[in-house]
Amino acid sequence: MARYMVFYTGPATAPENMTEDAVKTEMGLWGKWMEDIGSALVDMGAPTGQSAVVTDDGSDGEPLQITGYSIIEADDIDTVKGLMAAHPFIREANGDLSISVHELLSVPEM
Repeated sequence: MARYMVFYTGPATAPENMTEDAVKTEMGLWGKWMEDIGSALVDMGAPTGQSAVVTDDGSDGEPLQITGYSIIEADDIDTVKGLMAAHPFIREANGDLSISVHELLSVPEM
């Protein structure tokens, strides 16, 4: 089994900008999704906050709009994509939000 890091990207609404009921509803949807994928979810992850870019030439860069991450374990990337298809983060289907899937590789021994 391989591990995959999934990044939630796009202009998601921060919990502090939502009503208490909206946060409760959103977390309920995430909870159901986590229950549905079961042991494939290795690390629920966390939302992200302030971001910056460090470049090789010292110039300022524009950070990616990553709003959070999770770590999933699965046989292959297509399985992970299938698990993400029902994720509540992308339920509005308006093209503003996405989930990118990245396989985590072993670091070569030194």
